[in-house]
Amino acid sequence: MSRTFVTGGSGFIGRRVLAAADTVAGEWHTGGRGARPADLPAAIVWHRFDIMEPPSVRQVMADVRPTHLLHLAWLDATGGRYWQSVDNIEWVEASLRLAREFARAGGRRFVGAGTCAEYAWTAPVLSEALTPTEPSTTYGRCKNALRILLEEFCGLSGIEFAWGRVFWVHGPQELPTRLVASVVNAIREGRVAELGDGDRRRDYLHVDDVASAFLALLAAPDLGPFNIGSGEARAIRDVAEAIARRLGRPDLVAFGARPTVAGDPAVLVADTTRVRRLWRPRFDPAAALEATLDACLGAGRDKAGGAGS
Repeated sequence: MSRTFVTGGSGFIGRRVLAAADTVAGEWHTGGRGARPADLPAAIVWHRFDIMEPPSVRQVMADVRPTHLLHLAWLDATGGRYWQSVDNIEWVEASLRLAREFARAGGRRFVGAGTCAEYAWTAPVLSEALTPTEPSTTYGRCKNALRILLEEFCGLSGIEFAWGRVFWVHGPQELPTRLVASVVNAIREGRVAELGDGDRRRDYLHVDDVASAFLALLAAPDLGPFNIGSGEARAIRDVAEAIARRLGRPDLVAFGARPTVAGDPAVLVADTTRVRRLWRPRFDPAAALEATLDACLGAGRDKAGGAGS
């Protein structure tokens, strides 16, 4: 029987992975520094541990002895500070320690969460096989360096290794700084949602589809990097206007109110050829946005987003 340990289980993607874990056989474990989250499914075993403390990681891996590990935890993304933060380097170090302890505990398959920011954003379609990994941010460079080191370590240790490069994500309890939540919050508060020109096109995926992709990577024997995206590019303008129409306030979206970032690519979309052999998203892009808006508007909160997102 498999025993899977998920880091970042109380985060935006991790909580959706664990919410769907009952569809997969085996034991499921997660943990963190604080108390067990109230919304964690009863079948998931919670462990108090600190991923930044080597003895704590060594103990939890020895106690659980997981066969599979899904590593989602990373630097807090609040406010976008992670893009150029030196703290990313600490997370590389912590992730390598985690892999070593997983190996010592007899682990068999390691699945890590990467990012489309590992790629050079010089072409509209980003491909695992064809696009260079030449990241332009500290975050992207650290994720890419970690992927290289983990692939080498796991190969030498007899551990299967897969890496999911996540593109743009939305869904319930997303950070209030993300596109959907920021526009929803502004309109519900009667403020103007100030955006750039709105013409940038990005690959958006619902968080439940991201979660199901990681579950597929845990179960598959396939190795290496996989893009986790929809394979379709949607204009930021279209997303924001759809939200404004749903809320009945198209007048509260202002395009061009913020400058466009120099060098920001017009289109970025995942080549999903490789991952589609293992997984397909449940939502199409329009239905995915509607599901996120249903969650935001039906959550009974004053604002979209929430703790742990």
